[in-house]
Amino acid sequence: MESVPVLPVLKPQRHTNPLRLRPGFPSFQAPQANRSAQQNVSVEKDRSWLKDSSLQRRRPLRPSVSVLPPMRFLQPTVTTSQVYAESAAGMIKGTVKSENQDCYFEQSHGSCRAMAICDGHGSTGAAVSSFICQKLPVLLFRKAAKREIQSMKAALKASMEEANQLLKESNVDVKAAGSTCVAVMAIDNLLICGNIGDSRAVVGRLIDNIWAVYQLSWDHKPEREIDRILAAGGEVAGSKTGRGGPMRVYVKGELYPGLSMSRCMGHTSAEKAGVISDPDFQAIQLTASDKFLVVGSDGLWRVFSSMEAVRFVSALYLSDPAGLCKALVTEAQRRWLQKGSTVDDITVIVATFASK
Repeated sequence: MESVPVLPVLKPQRHTNPLRLRPGFPSFQAPQANRSAQQNVSVEKDRSWLKDSSLQRRRPLRPSVSVLPPMRFLQPTVTTSQVYAESAAGMIKGTVKSENQDCYFEQSHGSCRAMAICDGHGSTGAAVSSFICQKLPVLLFRKAAKREIQSMKAALKASMEEANQLLKESNVDVKAAGSTCVAVMAIDNLLICGNIGDSRAVVGRLIDNIWAVYQLSWDHKPEREIDRILAAGGEVAGSKTGRGGPMRVYVKGELYPGLSMSRCMGHTSAEKAGVISDPDFQAIQLTASDKFLVVGSDGLWRVFSSMEAVRFVSALYLSDPAGLCKALVTEAQRRWLQKGSTVDDITVIVATFASK
């Protein structure tokens, strides 16, 4: 009878992928011989398998794709689709003013789009705001060569500073006149806003069917920067001429400049009161939740809160995008007339966003 050779007993092979051996995975089973030793292994959060020398590999750890697939976030690109604008002169005692001191522009160059609103004040306020709207887009497109946020911010900052310097060197009288400036640059899904004064830009967001506001700029009001104004030799008080209205900036002990903002372009005499022309910046990356941008002069924001403006635009931006700016200006005028016979100049820009 032929003898049957005795085959050696093969030890079970352990899977060498540490992610499959990690405690808590269904395939993990500690060998009986090491069960007691493993109980003494210190556990540090989820890295206990690194403490066990029997589970370590000599080669670099390379997780299996089947165990840990790479995560990919597919975010649709959101860009500025359409831009609409409307501007209306204010009223004095129910009569429409002969001059609108607001000015705006909306221009594009390649994939870069720029828009801004300038709200002039003083005897030559209309000339000041018009000068800025003529110079600023030229400077912006000349300087904005790259698409990164930092380079956009640098281009916008340098352009606003240069426009202000050109204004002071021009033949426009800016001793007692100036302008706000809120400018927004859009490149693909990037928005960057530079703001000087009390004009404002906000983004309307739809999150779980609930409208929300993303504040893209903040008003430069005297009460917000009172410490800096006082340190510069100015003072913040109500109207010294009996006009009423918001808090204003004055040179200490004087009746000028009486500005209802703490920053502006031009208006060189207001520098003695601590009024500066330094812009603030805010940059965001648009997502699918962002639906539109609203930019307005303070004629809008003195009768509309940011949330009220977003709710108003949200009801029209799909059904009547071309008419929503005029409707918003008309409603702002109605709210002004409810309070009296004076209406400020009102300018509105609305830009809608769409997935690319």
